[in-house]
Amino acid sequence: MHQPLLLTVEDIRRQFDAGTFSRGEDYARRDKVLDIGLDGDTMTGAVTGSGGKVYLQVIEISSGRRGIRIDGSCTCPVMENCKHVVAVLLASLGQAEAASESAPGAAVPPEAPGLPFA
Repeated sequence: MHQPLLLTVEDIRRQFDAGTFSRGEDYARRDKVLDIGLDGDTMTGAVTGSGGKVYLQVIEISSGRRGIRIDGSCTCPVMENCKHVVAVLLASLGQAEAASESAPGAAVPPEAPGLPFA
């Protein structure tokens, strides 16, 4: 049986340089993420960029010997594993945490919020 992956903020932080992570975190905090979709191990997103243009992301999440692996593509000029990918990933964790807080008996520990991937 395929075990769902649990993605955490630290998994995301390890996959990106500090500047990219910080800019993506800022975008997520400022609600620049317009849409998030999840289909198995693939996440999709739409993020408003700094010039007001909407960029689309496709993010593959997998597990390997070295832990979680994130491969994100984006329609922005950077094209891969950019701040827009970080923003979608972080926003998805916020949605998972909000959903778990509203579900009776379910909780995501505040020190390790995560999102399962089937």
